[in-house]
Amino acid sequence: MEATLSRFAKLLKPTKLHSSVGRGWWLPSLGAIALAVSACQPAAVVDDDDDDDPDSPAESEEGDSSPLDGPATGDASGCAAAPSCDRGPYSGHMILEGPVDVAEWAGYTSLTGELRIRETNLVCLNFLACLETVGTDLSVYGNPYLEDISGLNSIQDIGVATADRPLADWKGTLSVSENAALVRIDSFDSLIGVRQSLIIQRNDRLEEIAGFGAFTIVQQDLTIRENPNLAAIPGLSGLRAVRGAFNVAQNPNLCIQTINQVASSLEEGPSSNPATTANKDC
Repeated sequence: MEATLSRFAKLLKPTKLHSSVGRGWWLPSLGAIALAVSACQPAAVVDDDDDDDPDSPAESEEGDSSPLDGPATGDASGCAAAPSCDRGPYSGHMILEGPVDVAEWAGYTSLTGELRIRETNLVCLNFLACLETVGTDLSVYGNPYLEDISGLNSIQDIGVATADRPLADWKGTLSVSENAALVRIDSFDSLIGVRQSLIIQRNDRLEEIAGFGAFTIVQQDLTIRENPNLAAIPGLSGLRAVRGAFNVAQNPNLCIQTINQVASSLEEGPSSNPATTANKDC
């Protein structure tokens, strides 16, 4: 097994993009990925951890979890001024669920694992303003009172490979889903791309996807769907590569012409014809 992983890590040696796409961002080449998959084909890996899916809430081990009583207030809401960035890296996952002790997580500059913000009573994420890198996936899911995610604006990289985790490039999904109070995404201005997929879906009040000022590449799939009030996506105007599926569908207030402008600006991908059904005909 160790020999197989060593071979896999060598095959996934990063390759620098030389075109304008990615602006020098290091990613594994498609050829390397294909060889790596072939090399590891005989070995089946079984993962019984439901936590790998950022869009599927895990079932409680002790029955139904306690409902949130309402939005957090004061400093507990996450809306206070950004903290001092004096705690350095965090080793492990940041799993924020239910009522969150904001002070426990504030001030870290990076983490080696996943950042999951799920079913909390947070209103803002200012206490995470120091974070610059996330080791695997980042998901913001099912937060009924969350109004502002600009506290994630310093994040530069999601899915960071390290010497002791050679398979990390298979992680790196950014997901913002089912946040009922979120009207505008105005964040991620430091993020150049994602090593896996970008998913923004089922946010009932979301009207605009802004931010993403440096964003140019989605290594796998782009999914923006079932956002009933979404009408503008200026944050995707700089996107130049989607190497997997392009799925921008079922957003009844988003003009198909706007979606086509994003698709026509791509220099690489998508892997199949764009899926753009059930958007606004304008």
